Amino acid sequence: MTVLLESPWYQQFIKDGMLKLMMRQLRGRFGELEPQILEPLQRLSPEKLEDLGEELFNFSQIADLVAWLQEHEEATEA
Repeated sequence: MTVLLESPWYQQFIKDGMLKLMMRQLRGRFGELEPQILEPLQRLSPEKLEDLGEELFNFSQIADLVAWLQEHEEATEA
C-alpha cells in the first residue's frame, strides 16, 4: 500500500483532485478566475493547496487571494 501512496501518478491524481475542489470553491466565492490567478494556483503543491483551503475563509476579496498566491509562490521559489 505504501508503494501506491508514494507513486508519482497517485500523487498527481491527489493533487488534481485537490486543485479541482479548490478552483470550484474559489469560483463560488469570487466568480470566474483570470488566467493570471489560475496559472500560479496550478503550480501549488498539495501541501500549499491545503494551506490555501484553510486561508480561503479569511479572504474577503480577490486581492487577498492574489496576495496569498504571490507570497507563497515567492516562498516556493526561494
